[in-house]
Amino acid sequence: AKRRARAGSDRDGGVGTIALLTRRRLLENGANGALLCRRCGHMFAGDKGLATHQQVKHGRSYESAKAAVAESRVALVATRAAPLAFRADPSPAHIPSMSANLQRRRRDGAEKDVLPPGLAAARDGDLDALRELSARGIFDPRRCVDRHGSNALHWAAGSGHLGTCKHLVDACGVDARSTQVRDGRNAMHWAARNGKTDVCEWLWREKGLSVDAPTRDGTTPFHWAVWQGHLATCDWLVNVASCDWRALNSFGCNAAQWAAQSGDVGMCEWLRRLGLDMTLLNNNGHSAVHKAAVKGRRETCEWLLDVGGLGADHVAPDYHDGMTPAEMARLEGHDDLAAWLREREDGFKLANNGTTD
Repeated sequence: AKRRARAGSDRDGGVGTIALLTRRRLLENGANGALLCRRCGHMFAGDKGLATHQQVKHGRSYESAKAAVAESRVALVATRAAPLAFRADPSPAHIPSMSANLQRRRRDGAEKDVLPPGLAAARDGDLDALRELSARGIFDPRRCVDRHGSNALHWAAGSGHLGTCKHLVDACGVDARSTQVRDGRNAMHWAARNGKTDVCEWLWREKGLSVDAPTRDGTTPFHWAVWQGHLATCDWLVNVASCDWRALNSFGCNAAQWAAQSGDVGMCEWLRRLGLDMTLLNNNGHSAVHKAAVKGRRETCEWLLDVGGLGADHVAPDYHDGMTPAEMARLEGHDDLAAWLREREDGFKLANNGTTD
């Protein structure tokens, strides 16, 4: 009976999954920025990765997801400080110091991040190196990708090396429409993200890539260009390539929320003149103020509420967690902005109801 109670209940037949994670693996992943979900035992990339997982997979609120991130970080610190596991020979010579372990992990991580020579040559626009590596059979540009799934064309496009892009596609046979497996980004997304307008134009005019192709989460080249503040590229996408500048991603966000998140007031002004709806609420009930608040963008919050046409509905609690921009700012440590946003909330309530309650 005791064994059955430990393994599972009669209802589930005692069938389940046990996730095992060694302390060594926990520290290795932690040194690379991964955080442990203590509910399911999986690790995720950074604060955002774990917080998103907590909300989507485990149904936790924004606030409790943030608490889980903090808890995971504290647990990782405690694990680093804990004594090392026993071994047959406990002499100091056989127990490397924690600083030595961390240095080794950093070194190993750096080695993992080093690009293969062919991808590095594409990134740097070094055509001579590309030709030599290909001729020697060291590099196949049609197959070689980095650990994120980006190929040589993605690196060349994002770095703005138009001549290298042409060589890779026209001479080496790399598919101009090739995408990253992980998130579906193609060369157009990378070029737009980094403001490489001439590469965008070549991909569009000569290779037929769409300027509206979405990634797996619905992010378009226009969204990427707006987020990084590349006004010239945005202008080309809208006025030359006729992109859909009103497009929403899978979360219901338009370009206004991307600009607000980056804190680019000039881009917000440009989007407003373009005619974009700055007052949009996304699928979670987040406005551009929520997006700016969570990143601590005080100037952007002021512009949105004073100039951009946003009001009481846009500082209200969201649909799922009941989080206001002020509360999101507080949870992210932006206390001064949180206090200012609460004052604005009270002002809207007073104007609408005659009371701040």
